[in-house]
Amino acid sequence: RMGLHTGIPNEGDITVNKATARRTYGGAPLALARAVGDAAHGGQVLLSLSAHAALPSALAREGRLMVLWQGCHELSNEHPA
Repeated sequence: RMGLHTGIPNEGDITVNKATARRTYGGAPLALARAVGDAAHGGQVLLSLSAHAALPSALAREGRLMVLWQGCHELSNEHPA
C-alpha cells in the first residue's frame, strides 16, 4: 500500500545530512502522505486530491493511466497536518 500527496514543504521540513548528502523530509506534506497511505489496503495506491490534480491528463487519454474514484474519506487526527 502507498499514499501519495503533493505539497510544498517549508524550508525547515527538509534536512540534509552533510556526511552522506541524503535529504530527510518532514512536516505537514509528509504527514498527510503517511495518513493517505495508512488509509490504503494491501496493493492499493491512494492519492490525495492535490496529487490527483497534478497527474498529467494526457496519460489517461492515451490509456497509460487509470484512476478509480473511491470517494472522499476523512483521515484520522493522529497525523497532524
